[in-house]
Amino acid sequence: MKTIFNKEFDRIDFLDDRFYTDGDIYCPSVTHILSDYPKGYQFKQFLMDAGNDAVVKAERAAEKGSLIHDTIDRIIKGETIKWDDKIYTLDVWQALCKFLEFWTIYKPEVLASEFQLIDRNRKLGGTGDLLCVINGQIWLIDYKFTNGIYDTHSIQTSVYTRTSRECYQQKVDRFGVLWLKAKTKTLKPEEFQGKGWKLIEFTDTYEEKIKLFDAIHQIWLDINPNAKPWNTVYPATLNLTTEIKNA
Repeated sequence: MKTIFNKEFDRIDFLDDRFYTDGDIYCPSVTHILSDYPKGYQFKQFLMDAGNDAVVKAERAAEKGSLIHDTIDRIIKGETIKWDDKIYTLDVWQALCKFLEFWTIYKPEVLASEFQLIDRNRKLGGTGDLLCVINGQIWLIDYKFTNGIYDTHSIQTSVYTRTSRECYQQKVDRFGVLWLKAKTKTLKPEEFQGKGWKLIEFTDTYEEKIKLFDAIHQIWLDINPNAKPWNTVYPATLNLTTEIKNA
């Protein structure tokens, strides 16, 4: 669920998190469109191993991923994060330390962090994790805290790159995912990897993945011709004189 505070009209919109809004239009997220795309052997194996607990484990993994994204963004913006065992688990804290090792080695120049991307013509939305400069090249990076790297990850970052280039005239030289659950054992800065983390690049498959996504998107539109988000609006200020309608 997205929470959007409209200061001008003193209201809060609770928006379906499968959609993005840009003024007068609602756009389904790239990840929502890709949700039914086959994730490959590793994901199937996870479902088999998890058995009846698969849904619960997937939800917990998603919560941890969201926490990692939010905390990294806070760190990038200058906050000091302190350990709290009511918030962080060991694996999440380890992932944050892996990110900081990556940061220390490459010292990226941040252009944007946790930034919204909207393609109004294609009616697509998404959130980019990090746009930065490393060694003179502009990278678009997505953080992943998954057991494997799936084809959907390369498709997702390819679409974000196209949106950045076409809709925002933002140059992107290279793109990929910073995998914070990698199986790597050693630090190899020249290969963009450390112990338990790796920056995996997808730049070479850009054209192929864009064509694939456009085909998937068209199928999704055919199946969901009138897809709309639910959007609940409430006043942002409450007192005994506030009139509540259809709460």
